[in-house]
Amino acid sequence: MGQTSSKRNKKKKKKSKNEPEEEEEEPEPEPEPLPRYSVSIGNWSKYVKNHINNNINSDIIRFIIGKHGGGTIDPAIGCNKDFDATYKCGYGLTKSVSVNANAHGKFALFTCLNENNLCNSYRLKLTNTGNIILTYNNKTIWQSNTSKVGIPTDKYKASNSKYKRDYIKPGEYLEENEFIGSSSGNCYILMTKNGLDLCYENLDCKINDNLIGYGTSKNSYTLYELPSVNENNINKVGYLSYDAQLVESIKEGFTNQNINYFDLGNYNSTDKSLTLQPTYSNYSNEQCKEMCNKYNECGGYFISTKTGKCELKKSNIKLNSFRKEDNDGNLYIKSEIIPENSTFNNKITNILGVEWDKLIINNKSKINKLTELGLITEEEKNVLINSENKLIKSNNSLKNAINNLTIEEAEISENTKNDIMKFRNNLNNYQSTYDKTQELKSKIDNLHAMKKDSELQLIMDSKHYLLWSIVTILVVIGGMKIIKAN
Repeated sequence: MGQTSSKRNKKKKKKSKNEPEEEEEEPEPEPEPLPRYSVSIGNWSKYVKNHINNNINSDIIRFIIGKHGGGTIDPAIGCNKDFDATYKCGYGLTKSVSVNANAHGKFALFTCLNENNLCNSYRLKLTNTGNIILTYNNKTIWQSNTSKVGIPTDKYKASNSKYKRDYIKPGEYLEENEFIGSSSGNCYILMTKNGLDLCYENLDCKINDNLIGYGTSKNSYTLYELPSVNENNINKVGYLSYDAQLVESIKEGFTNQNINYFDLGNYNSTDKSLTLQPTYSNYSNEQCKEMCNKYNECGGYFISTKTGKCELKKSNIKLNSFRKEDNDGNLYIKSEIIPENSTFNNKITNILGVEWDKLIINNKSKINKLTELGLITEEEKNVLINSENKLIKSNNSLKNAINNLTIEEAEISENTKNDIMKFRNNLNNYQSTYDKTQELKSKIDNLHAMKKDSELQLIMDSKHYLLWSIVTILVVIGGMKIIKAN
């Protein structure tokens, strides 16, 4: 409030000579009018909003009036001002804050603590039964009613999920490819581009003839493992004796006449340095093969099945691993042969590098000694064939046993899952029956108490009736005596 000051002026009043002079006071002037201010509603809202937005994560926000939020301009200089504000927490009820004059320098409290506590009571939980539940204060308000579960895996356990638990709280979220796992890991919720997906892992595989497991449906995947290969064994030629001894890198009796080719399928080389020039167009497979035979450094060729383009490859193509799939044509690799010879078999059998490593290498032996006729008799061949058949039969038996074991494991896993679900259902039924039993027991106890109370009340009523009956009889007898006396 502005202060005004007033000034008093004194004027003398004349009297007669015999009378003393008296001073007469003039009336005081009217005070100066106070300044008038028109303070609009909401004049401090922007400063309050600025301060709240800067402290939005706080449960309780203290706003110092005239300091916080940038509000330093006095809207009514000289006046003591009060402070009033209204706000909402989300869609809740309107709250108010009032600070009486002079409000400058005091603080106003803004809080949504109670509302936050209510919101934080919500939980989105994934159970081991595959059911997604939304709870509020541990009470179910919504559920998906799903029951898809699979084989428990450590990878998808709740302890390995984003928040290390089987539920999320308000304010938490999942990015793409992040998940919430059940406590056992038998199912999980995965965030995808299309939203949340309930996922689980199933055992769905079989064993092939090579005792390798593979997936049998679109929902299963097959893992393949390539054995380690010694590249030094590629393109080697050797002679295997009747007692399984190998003489490798034979120069005597062997030749590098490049006549035969192996079809590797839809592949080509990514290494341009392996391509011989020139490249031929509109060639057939036989024409391309003839061109490769003319070059000693040619180790194979690629021919397009669509355009007939023929690319000759250097001999290093046999050792080079830079290959890619190419559906436009096929890649052919040269093979080595041996000439006709009366002393030993000139047929070459292709084997894998790992099989070559398993053979007993004896390079000190002479090929002429190893290839003597008659060392392998017909009887010994039959024994070998019979042994091979027995091995194949054993292999099939082992494969069937593994398949049966896999099926049994899957059935056991499924039966175990069903037993667990039955146990949980029985447990829930037992709990419900137990609760009803306890409730009935409590009612029976109450009935017993009521019965006993009724019996006591009946006894009391009987005593009162008897007492009043005696009193009545005495009164009647007394009355009769009085009548007789009269």
